Amino acid sequence: MRPVKSIQVCGRQRYRFLLLAALLLSLEWVAPTLSFAAEAKLSHLGHLMADEAAGENAPELKLDFWQNVAFEGLPIEAEKTRLEDIQKRFGGSLHAHDAAAGTVTWLCFAKRAAATARAWTVWFASSTAGSEPHGHPVTLIAVQEINAGASDGCAATPSGSSLPTFDVPSLGSRAVNLKAHFGQLPYDRVGNVYYDSVRPLDDGSGKSVYQRLGYIVTKRGMVTGVAVTQTTN
Repeated sequence: MRPVKSIQVCGRQRYRFLLLAALLLSLEWVAPTLSFAAEAKLSHLGHLMADEAAGENAPELKLDFWQNVAFEGLPIEAEKTRLEDIQKRFGGSLHAHDAAAGTVTWLCFAKRAAATARAWTVWFASSTAGSEPHGHPVTLIAVQEINAGASDGCAATPSGSSLPTFDVPSLGSRAVNLKAHFGQLPYDRVGNVYYDSVRPLDDGSGKSVYQRLGYIVTKRGMVTGVAVTQTTN
């Protein structure tokens, strides 16, 4: 058997070898960060609304549920404001989810619980495929008293941020407030409350605006989640 010869590495080769090793180590370190977005899952109220997984007893009302919706001073107009507009203002990452009605793209922000405040997460989602330069128009906004940051790939809420604002009853309301506002309180099979709205456009197009308003309601009658969707076709 021939003896194994030792490998002599010159200065330049040693430098290249060390550089390659450093590059491989850096790639190994970055990999978990890159895979985080791919593993994000749409959950909780955002998932329920995007998949239309509940709300079988929702009555149809002639109301516009999506009025004066805003987040941190940014008006969120249904099917007009883009996820990219929100991302440019507040940061965060876009994620995709295959729902029953097609691919849903979302952006979310999560706030941790504090001594005097509960945790909450806000989701902005688009059920329209969209592509640059048009982007992804928002067709869903949901907020719930839960920190879904890790599971859903949410960024931290902007410093000092407050809950999104709606013209309909929102977090902190009670079931009795929903009944007083809408005239009825239709619970679904899991104890939550939903309302539908269908309104024809007055532009001669023959299209209609379809909205769904959903509420997470506890057994004690407290509203801990609210969401609105809108599509026009």
